[in-house]
Amino acid sequence: MKKRTIAAGCAAAILSGGLCCLGIFSVRAAEQKKQETAETELDSMQTELSEDGSQLKIFDLSLPVPEGMDFQVFDEDGIEIATAVAGDLRIFLSAGETEAVEGSLGELSEEEQKAYQELVNQTIVPYESWIEELGDLTYLVNLYSSQEPSGTSLVLSTVSDGICYSIAGYVNDRVLTEEEAQLLTTLAVMLKEG
Repeated sequence: MKKRTIAAGCAAAILSGGLCCLGIFSVRAAEQKKQETAETELDSMQTELSEDGSQLKIFDLSLPVPEGMDFQVFDEDGIEIATAVAGDLRIFLSAGETEAVEGSLGELSEEEQKAYQELVNQTIVPYESWIEELGDLTYLVNLYSSQEPSGTSLVLSTVSDGICYSIAGYVNDRVLTEEEAQLLTTLAVMLKEG
């Protein structure tokens, strides 16, 4: 069994729980992309941090990194993940192709957005779930609470041009504070094309 870092273990737990791209991530597409990359011997991760650490690019979107926040970028079984820690809050950004929505979540009608929300929430039922426009993008926001291990996570996910982007935050043994939820919401607002 291969050893994993704490961040990789948490990411794997979130991924296996269906929180990354909310269970809609196309594993087939990720495996195909991973195989194509290996065949062409290109180092072409779609998630990268600028040299000075001030900008995180994840597929077609970018995030100006808040001062004092250090992101680590890695590939976990074909899914690209950027992680950071802010106090007790573990933050995960991930992206991958999805077959659930063609185009963008914000382009869907309200009825189609609700159908997407129901589809996503079949995998793991959130404590609370709503759709909200944050900045330039429309997000599905899900709040999860778990007993074993005990903790709370907030997942904000959107689909833009067929790519599902998720911003997730997790704390152990308690509920998220308002400040932690606000930090995750701010990251979602800051995620933009470019």
